[in-house]
Amino acid sequence: MQAQSAIRVLVMDDEETIQQLLQESLTLMGFEVVVTRDGKGAILAYEKALRDGDAFDIVLMDLVVQGGMGGLAASEEILKQNPDARLVATSGDSLDPVMMHPKLHGFVGQVAKPFNLRALSAFIQQICSS
Repeated sequence: MQAQSAIRVLVMDDEETIQQLLQESLTLMGFEVVVTRDGKGAILAYEKALRDGDAFDIVLMDLVVQGGMGGLAASEEILKQNPDARLVATSGDSLDPVMMHPKLHGFVGQVAKPFNLRALSAFIQQICSS
């Protein structure tokens, strides 16, 4: 049994390069990372983790997903399962209303793309320690 378990991060992004970057970088930084391609995948992964008693500490959700459910729609479903879920909106569009006012849409915060990995790591740790 581990003395301190790693922060569990669910990453939802439709871009394979971002999936790989976050999977590898956050894992190297000590996080436990699961990656999904779209909102439906994120909802299923979140449900499974809750059922298994190994819930995610934080979920990074891309707002715009080509050909799939985006972060806003998926966030509504996850919040129905767990109103205390820590959801973070991600997008390259800083003018998206969710990015401008994430808390009004059920998110605990937002992180703009492109990611600054050190800042992202610090942000995740800050959110999970509050």
